[in-house]
Amino acid sequence: LGLSGAIYGRDLEMALQPDPLVNHFSAVPVQTAGVVMVRAERFKLVVGFPRDLSGQIDWSDASILDPVSLRLGDVALVLNSTDDALTGRISNNGQTGLSGGFSLTPARDYRLDLDMMPGPDTPAEFVDMLAGFAEPLPGGSYRISDAGRF
Repeated sequence: LGLSGAIYGRDLEMALQPDPLVNHFSAVPVQTAGVVMVRAERFKLVVGFPRDLSGQIDWSDASILDPVSLRLGDVALVLNSTDDALTGRISNNGQTGLSGGFSLTPARDYRLDLDMMPGPDTPAEFVDMLAGFAEPLPGGSYRISDAGRF
């Protein structure tokens, strides 16, 4: 704890359930499986906002169970921050490819851009669901974009 009220930390690790996190951003309610681990190599919290953060969120054995079954494999969100924004880069190794980014400002405004590339083992019902609410991109991938305030 600093004299200014800032909270400093190193080597933080905690486990979370994926459902609340995924459902906050999902266009449709989903049930999930897997374990989410949050790891921060270093961080500084100023008025509850992470500044000077370096870390990663790993969702191991990530799966969507309902409304469709989808194995996402191991999903990684690499985190970094400055005084102006917390940012993250998303990637995975599952049957549907994930890539994209996330940003959050001190005012709690967020933006998510997630590209999903169905693979040959992606269930047809999931591709149909994506086509219903995501933006189709060249090459067969789909983009999910969302912005708002926490």
